[in-house]
Amino acid sequence: MSDAELTNEVLEEYEFLRLYSIDLERSKQLLQLTATVDRNELRYPLLELAVITYARPFSVNRGRYIRRHSLTTNIVPQRSRQLHDALLALRDQAFAHTDHAFRDPKVARFPLGEGRHFYPMSFTNPAWDNLLRDLHVIEALVTQIESAVNAQVESMNRRFDGIYLRGARGGGGAS
Repeated sequence: MSDAELTNEVLEEYEFLRLYSIDLERSKQLLQLTATVDRNELRYPLLELAVITYARPFSVNRGRYIRRHSLTTNIVPQRSRQLHDALLALRDQAFAHTDHAFRDPKVARFPLGEGRHFYPMSFTNPAWDNLLRDLHVIEALVTQIESAVNAQVESMNRRFDGIYLRGARGGGGAS
């Protein structure tokens, strides 16, 4: 990489990767915390936040120079794609949005007497028990992707070192 290749876009790519690494580490910490909690009223929101945070790097993120940035599914190990897709679907349909098709609400009508009625509603919830059972599998996936992102960051660090070292030898580089 020459000095000319150290563009705003290259720097922003690096910054996105660093931010994604932070998101993935936070997701992993939330999953670990979820495993230590016994009460579902605490476990469910922790797990929900872990999934949302995991999905963030794969959503469309806006930059100053890169208008639409995200991690691609190429970074997800093939054997984990089904789990990855399921987590992103949960984020999109149930956790970050309220998709009618996912929730599939059903309204019932029960008479209360004197012409009044009660209208309870049932709806689909995420499969919390399955997610909680698979916490270690989800954490392993997050760890794998975080490692892959960190490898990309380290590669860029080495490229940046080369640029700055060449610049320092020429008298014009940053230190």
